[in-house]
Amino acid sequence: CVPISLSLSRSLSLFFAMTFHTVGDITPSCGISKEEKRRREHETMEYLKSLLTQANHVKAGEDLLALWLEYDNGATPSAKFLKSLDRFEMLLQAYEYEQEEGNPHFLQEFFDTAAPKIDHESVAAWTRQLQAFRKHE
Repeated sequence: CVPISLSLSRSLSLFFAMTFHTVGDITPSCGISKEEKRRREHETMEYLKSLLTQANHVKAGEDLLALWLEYDNGATPSAKFLKSLDRFEMLLQAYEYEQEEGNPHFLQEFFDTAAPKIDHESVAAWTRQLQAFRKHE
């Protein structure tokens, strides 16, 4: 198992939350392309960088953008872990919605698109467990 940097993971999580808050929860059913989603997220990080630069925190702005790109590109084990964790969290939400609606498997498209992209070993194992659990319902 590749070691994960806790401090880097915290920073990456925070920046991911900032873009999520600004861009919104874009799901496959929104009809927004992957490229457009990435463009919006990158634009958000550029905006946050500009705010830091205006406040004379140029280095912090550059670091912010570099961390975001690290996450977005899955460039480190920590970034890959967080991307996998984000996808797994989406699957858990989909499962909870299916339970609330009493309609098993109606959000299968989330599982079909997200599960194959989960590439962190531990998170992939959790995903397989969730899928096995869903199969028996």
